[in-house]
Amino acid sequence: MIKPYYEENGIVIYHGDCREILPELEPVDLVLTDPPYNVGINYGDNSNDKLTVEQYDAAIKILRTMCGNADWAILLGSKTETLLTWWNNFPEAKQIIVRVGASVNTVLGGFRPQYRSILVTRKSSKWWSDLWEDIRFPGEGYYFNEPRFNHPCHAPLRLMSKLIECLCLPEDKILDPFCGTGTTLRAAKDAGRMAIGIEIEEKYCEIAVKRLAQGVLDFAS
Repeated sequence: MIKPYYEENGIVIYHGDCREILPELEPVDLVLTDPPYNVGINYGDNSNDKLTVEQYDAAIKILRTMCGNADWAILLGSKTETLLTWWNNFPEAKQIIVRVGASVNTVLGGFRPQYRSILVTRKSSKWWSDLWEDIRFPGEGYYFNEPRFNHPCHAPLRLMSKLIECLCLPEDKILDPFCGTGTTLRAAKDAGRMAIGIEIEEKYCEIAVKRLAQGVLDFAS
């Protein structure tokens, strides 16, 4: 049995490669994650974010198989190649579009991306719009007022909290196999949900533990 890096009040962190840890875990209900986009971002010494399309596709297939019958909510970027790889592996998924309010610097084919996609394979807990306009992201200047914890690809806490509200039942157990600095876990704790996070870079595990120790809501409202 693999030993947790952190475990308290229904929240667990494992430090290591998710492909090695997942076979040791019990089934979960929802995989909620902001995965690597395969665009060459430097997450740390143990991460590889620049695979071939074939390798990236194979990694997604393995990950989905390891997670069994869990539902999924996957935060994606705007790169067409990455989007298509996830779509091809989750053809049944629905899409939530999150509007990015401020113009970003990246230009793709002459267009500035003004959205983020979320693929979801679970029905929502009630009626929701599939266009969300109340979320701010890093890169939107003063509009984004959450701490970033020195992570190169930080997901907004408000977004993860809203996804949990939209998709999770009170008894659900959530998994984030790329938990980074623990945003999904912090959102789960705030919502009173059980959650498991896996992170290969120990420096981010340390930050996640500190965030979970905070008693005040972490810019969730």
